[in-house]
Amino acid sequence: MSATVHLGYELGTGKPVAIPLRHMVVTGQTQEAGKTTTLEALIARAGVNAVAFVTKRGEGSFANARVIQPYFREQADWKYVAAILEASRGEKMRFERAWIIRASKGARTLADVHRNVKRLLEDPKTKGINADVYLTLDAYLEDVVPHISRVRWASTVDLQGGLNVMDLGALPTEMQHLVIRSSIEWVLKNAENAVVVVPEAWKFIPQGRGTPVKLAAEEYIRQAAGLGNYLWLDSQDIAGVEKIILKSVPVWILGVQRESNEVKRTLDQIPAGIKKPKPEQVATLGLGEFYACYGTHITKVYVQPRWMVEEAARAIALGKLSAHGAAAQRPSRVIVPVEDSVNEAEARALRDENEQLRADNADLRRRLEALEQAAPRPEPPRVESPRGTFMWRIL
Repeated sequence: MSATVHLGYELGTGKPVAIPLRHMVVTGQTQEAGKTTTLEALIARAGVNAVAFVTKRGEGSFANARVIQPYFREQADWKYVAAILEASRGEKMRFERAWIIRASKGARTLADVHRNVKRLLEDPKTKGINADVYLTLDAYLEDVVPHISRVRWASTVDLQGGLNVMDLGALPTEMQHLVIRSSIEWVLKNAENAVVVVPEAWKFIPQGRGTPVKLAAEEYIRQAAGLGNYLWLDSQDIAGVEKIILKSVPVWILGVQRESNEVKRTLDQIPAGIKKPKPEQVATLGLGEFYACYGTHITKVYVQPRWMVEEAARAIALGKLSAHGAAAQRPSRVIVPVEDSVNEAEARALRDENEQLRADNADLRRRLEALEQAAPRPEPPRVESPRGTFMWRIL
């Protein structure tokens, strides 16, 4: 695994840009910045195994990745239960902790906690505020516990080469938190040279309240780098993400923002002493254009997608080719199943897709050559002499 990874080409100069392989945040307006394309490209070129998560039903993110079964390891300590409830309620638990500790006592699973809550509710002595709190706990656990028994969980995070994705779109948000937390903990304890991509960081690692993912992420970001394991956060909204986590992230890939406050927050992430772009420069970034910020460096870069040839990416950075025009040539996405073997029809489809990819790349090269031929040739040099000016003809 390399210490740096190729990101793309500097806008205006076409110089290649590489970034350190570290904990990272990729931010920008959804559907406008190109965050998913950036993450896919960096994973492919970094030589790491990565696990990412799709959290919305029908979402097209990471559609060309290898799909793996969700992994979940159950816990039942009171801090874990409190984090689930905070994620469910969207607010910090305060006085309810005493009831949570009581309900979690002796439990090994969330189903045990739920049974304890029901038993306490049935106790004739449980009245007033006690009954209200246990009734609330019962309602939230009612949303989570049934899903645990219905889903076929993987026994490990099945990390293999490149990008691996867990589709959590059919699970409630509370259950998504538990799967992502379990996966982060598994990678920390079992993997090396691996990346965990957390989507919608404002939701899973929020500022000011606990969640199961947040608890695991704090431990991961402090310990994982020594094993070559990194946390990559994808978030449109920086303001809502836990600042303790963000302060531990050395690499920022900052994409387009339209809302003025979010533009300001984006610029605030650039360390003091580095010349910052103007707000209007952030607001007018195009598709695939980012400010790469790390150490004392900040570079405006066009991120080369995984599928795009170098000549095309460099031409876009130089303004010779439209990013949207090149994106239209993108080959169709293919979902790779978990099974290693494919039948003849699937193999034929893969061969056809490879042929189409080669044809698309060849077409891009032809277009670049046409652009270069159409560009005006420089005038030949003129040489002064005592008898007048001569123009040398260059053959």
